[in-house]
Amino acid sequence: MTGMVGKRVLVVRAQRDSDEFLALLQRAGSVVDCLPIMSIQPLEESPEIKRAILDFDLNDRTIFISVYAARLGLHWIDQYWPMLPLGMAYFAVGNQTAKVLRDSGCDVTTPHSEFTTEGLLAMPELQDLEGRRVLIFCGSGGRQKLADSLLLRGARVDSCALYRRCIKEQNLQLARAQLAQTDCLVVHSGQLLQALAAPPAKIAARLSLVVPSPRLGAMAEELGYRRVEIAQSAAPLAMYAATKTVLQTLRGA
Repeated sequence: MTGMVGKRVLVVRAQRDSDEFLALLQRAGSVVDCLPIMSIQPLEESPEIKRAILDFDLNDRTIFISVYAARLGLHWIDQYWPMLPLGMAYFAVGNQTAKVLRDSGCDVTTPHSEFTTEGLLAMPELQDLEGRRVLIFCGSGGRQKLADSLLLRGARVDSCALYRRCIKEQNLQLARAQLAQTDCLVVHSGQLLQALAAPPAKIAARLSLVVPSPRLGAMAEELGYRRVEIAQSAAPLAMYAATKTVLQTLRGA
């Protein structure tokens, strides 16, 4: 723990009501700057959302891509379904998303280790989908890999966007300026990494970056970052462990 005291960590993901990752860093003595460069805005009811909810019981499997998708999806389901339909299989990318669903009575399955789209696609329950219907609750403008892969496996796939991600331009500029005083930058998604864009070469060579997947690690290296630590997943404990490794290395340097 002592290796983390006094080191400055910048976290730029959208603000959460309860953030276990930030709490872990603060308890370890790190100076944590939380500067959200993105906000999450729920979408208003649309014909597409209403149709997806009215036809909810026609699906064999439902996938919730994030905590936001779980909360908003359950909100809409509750408007039209007094009880959850029988025979539905529920899937979540990670444990935090799964907890939201379990707290509402859903029997949900998550990947065993890799809490990503790739982790979902590796699950045995999502391999042979010929003739099955799959509904994905997600945000607008996200990756299409999950839906495209399930289609190739024979499923009929419907994606229901429930929120949009909006970059906060003023915070983005502040975050870019703050990199010069930051020891470790933590980025949870590709959209955040792309919004920050390529840093100045001097900063890219010095600044340590923590990301939750090899895909983001490769993206970071393409942007010029030289010190990239890849966490085992986006789960709070995994991101904390990777950040701890970085800061202890810096302390000993």
